[in-house]
Amino acid sequence: MDQSYDEKKDKIILKNVAVATADSIVAAIDNSMYGGAPVFGIAWGLSKGLYGAGIQIRQDRAIEFVEMIRDNPKIFTRDILSSEEFQDGFVHTFQKYLSERIKEKRKIIKNIFLGFSKEENKDSFKLERYLNTLEQLSIEDIEVIKTFSDKTVDQWYKDQFPEMEDHEVERRSEVGLNVGQIGDLLLNKIKGLKEFEDHNYTLEVLTRLSGLGLVLNITDTTFNTDGPGFKESRFGKEFISYVFE
Repeated sequence: MDQSYDEKKDKIILKNVAVATADSIVAAIDNSMYGGAPVFGIAWGLSKGLYGAGIQIRQDRAIEFVEMIRDNPKIFTRDILSSEEFQDGFVHTFQKYLSERIKEKRKIIKNIFLGFSKEENKDSFKLERYLNTLEQLSIEDIEVIKTFSDKTVDQWYKDQFPEMEDHEVERRSEVGLNVGQIGDLLLNKIKGLKEFEDHNYTLEVLTRLSGLGLVLNITDTTFNTDGPGFKESRFGKEFISYVFE
């Protein structure tokens, strides 16, 4: 009986440690920057009220996210932290961060939120769309999207046409490539993603990414000899910028 009581007591203590630690960081931010006024404390209080149980279960993630605020004082000024737009954005993003199981995607969530916090017109920032899109992506999907922006396409053109001028390489990279080129030549042979040897698998992935608005399905491409063509969309370029930060 005593042992059972002690075990229960220990679990309660451990659960409360996360909230207490995060609370102390929030209090330290408000004390050091705002004379103790609960500036950041408002956004944190809203999050605790909504996600208290999640904070207890995923304590390390809660602390990581709060520490991001502490470690970027030039971004998170009093004016930013006290705005209703920031507070609502914090609460929404914090929940996504708590529930995201993949570390690399949690890093991207931080980058998106930093971008949101730096944006002067927060109503126009696509916070919810970025986060909802990320939620639907696998690490493999992210690698596929990166291919359009990480110079892989440029490198392929230079390998195929060594004499081609840089401006022409850049122009052709913007045109788009067909499924066979993207899958077998870029993702399989250059990046080593063997699943993309399969033409149908490549088409399935690119079609799904097109549905999310990350790539464009184009029917008229100079090199359209092996299935439909795809290229990076404007939204895809915006989204991937938070992956590379």
